[in-house]
Amino acid sequence: MSKTYSEVDRPGADAAAGFVFATTGSEYTAMARSAVRSLRQAMPNANVDLFTDQILDDSAFDAIHTLETVWFRPKMEALRRSRFERTVMLDADVIVRHDISEVFDVLKRFDAAGVQMIRTNQGVSLHTTEVHVPACFPQINGGLIGIRRSKATDELIERWESKVRESNAFLDQPTLRELLWASDLRFHVLPSQYNMMSQSLIRHWDTSMASPRVLHISEIGPPYDGDPSKPYDLAAIVGEPMALHLLSLDAADVTLGGGSVTQNATHSERASKPAYSRMLKTLRRASGLGLRQKKQA
Repeated sequence: MSKTYSEVDRPGADAAAGFVFATTGSEYTAMARSAVRSLRQAMPNANVDLFTDQILDDSAFDAIHTLETVWFRPKMEALRRSRFERTVMLDADVIVRHDISEVFDVLKRFDAAGVQMIRTNQGVSLHTTEVHVPACFPQINGGLIGIRRSKATDELIERWESKVRESNAFLDQPTLRELLWASDLRFHVLPSQYNMMSQSLIRHWDTSMASPRVLHISEIGPPYDGDPSKPYDLAAIVGEPMALHLLSLDAADVTLGGGSVTQNATHSERASKPAYSRMLKTLRRASGLGLRQKKQA
């Protein structure tokens, strides 16, 4: 069963490309509702569907599909049943900060795309399956996965789902790593800013580094006490100093919006221009950040 809220695809959006969220339970579904609103701030015309076990009306999604099977990993079903030729699957605890439609362009040339795990020496990254895979071929973080529909990718998703089910595995990323290693799929590794989990790493980024497009913040929940009718409050989640740092990275990032570096201008020359300072002040003023800090100083 599905509920459709837009009779036609969003104006300006590629009808063959779209995002999907997949959730079970009320809290994860509430998180997805905030997540889609954050996404729409960055990409108002994107096609976005939700797969869930909850009875829900929310026009922030273009369509809400009832899950056929309720378990803790509904993302495979969402990818398998997606109505899009090119799908980007997002976890509910991600904050899409900028237009990432270029990932759909990547999926015109590659079968799948995702971001490698950063913390490869702890936790989920150390879990393995029965197949030996070199350490230099790490797991792909499941918070953002792009798939182009084909017989090969359909088979990958089906095998991924069935192997996780049959093994009663609590984790799905080790199995996906094994399947990608054994496959002939053309897989593109996206830069870390498309699924950034480490705030400690961001703190050390300077303006020579591209600003994070997608933040993946597991601390959001559950439990989730935010308002699902509103987008995620970035400053409340990461703190004002980090939010301001992200804004400064935004202001200096010439690649946002598909831009490219001017041939005869170095990064330091462009970052020192008055326009950079004006942009940062505008961003701070628009966000309201920094005002409380100035008063408290």
